[in-house]
Amino acid sequence: ALATLVGDIGKGFLPVWWSGMMIADGESQWVQAYAALVGLCALAGHFYPIYLKFRTGGKGVATAAGCLLAVSPGALGVSGLVFVMTACGLNRVSAASLAATAVMPLAVWVATGSPALTLWAGVTAAWIWSRHRANIRRLAAGTEPPIWKSDADG
Repeated sequence: ALATLVGDIGKGFLPVWWSGMMIADGESQWVQAYAALVGLCALAGHFYPIYLKFRTGGKGVATAAGCLLAVSPGALGVSGLVFVMTACGLNRVSAASLAATAVMPLAVWVATGSPALTLWAGVTAAWIWSRHRANIRRLAAGTEPPIWKSDADG
C-alpha cells in the first residue's frame, strides 16, 4: 500500500515539477497555466490508464496531492491537515478525501493567488468528487466502511 501511495504521489508530482523546471520563470501566468494543464493530464492518466485500455483507474487523491506538492506545498499542508482531522473525526477515508479536496481551491488561491492554479484545483476537486460518487452514496446511507474497526462496529 505504501509503495502504491508513493507511486501515485510521484506520478502527480514529477511531471508538474518538471514542467516548472523546464521554464525559467516559474512565477509567470503562462508557466502556472502550463503546470495546471500538466497536472490535469497526470490526473487523466491516473483516471484512465493506457494499460487498462483507458478504462477506469484510481480515484486520484494521491496523484492530486503530488501535483499540489509541486505547485503549492503550503496548500497541500492545509489540505493534508483537513484530511487528517476528518479521518480522525469521522473514521472514513473517503470523507477525509472529499473534505481535503473541497478546501483545495481556496487553499491554492490563498497560497498562490494564481487564477490558473486555482482553476486547476477546482477542476481537480470536482473530478475527484465525481470519482467518489459511490462513496458519497455509502456515506449518506451510513454504510461506508470505517478506517479503524471499533467494538461498536462489530
